[in-house]
Amino acid sequence: MLDLINRRGDTKTNVSKVIWYLGVQNAVFYASQQALFSIMFDSPETDDEEKREKQRYFNLVNGMADSVIRGSGVYGALISTSKNLIIEILKEDTKEENVIKALSAISPPINKKVRQAFSISKKFIYQQELKKMKELGLDSKNPAILAGAEALSFSINLPADRALKKLNNLRTAFEEETEWWQSVALALGWSPYDVNIDEFEKEESRIKTRGLKERSIKDRKIKKRKIK
Repeated sequence: MLDLINRRGDTKTNVSKVIWYLGVQNAVFYASQQALFSIMFDSPETDDEEKREKQRYFNLVNGMADSVIRGSGVYGALISTSKNLIIEILKEDTKEENVIKALSAISPPINKKVRQAFSISKKFIYQQELKKMKELGLDSKNPAILAGAEALSFSINLPADRALKKLNNLRTAFEEETEWWQSVALALGWSPYDVNIDEFEKEESRIKTRGLKERSIKDRKIKKRKIK
């Protein structure tokens, strides 16, 4: 852009570079990050899914804007953080946690630590997470084990949480109910959320099914004893 303003080099070359780096390359990167390809395979059926799709488009545009603004230096980082902070405050269902995350985004390393701290604390606050801890045992999807991995990453920068998430993604990819395109995306690094897989709902159904199996086994034992 400075070359265009100062009339340095070939105008067509400079314009094509501006279009490529600010538009095409930026859009491709953020579209892949938001897993927009999932819309081709899985059209929204509920209001929540429709909201999620709209949120992805918004994140695409917002991410592209942040990339350009932050690329301009320190002042750009301040403008980008202020913008995202205002967006978060204006949301109807905004939480104090999300405001703190948006504010800490001025420094990516600090933002990462803040997000990890909130993620760890959530696993020991919410009832559904505590329930999973009791039910799942030594399962790699147990919130307690995930929290331990995140704690290692938070304290000594050991990426145990990333390794565990990769393992869980691959486990989900090989499950029978997972569609082929979701399996491919999970194997390539996208998360279950990115490809419209509700992990919480899956774990709840597994726990319920496991409970039914245990009860049926107990019932069989009781019946056998009665027959004897």
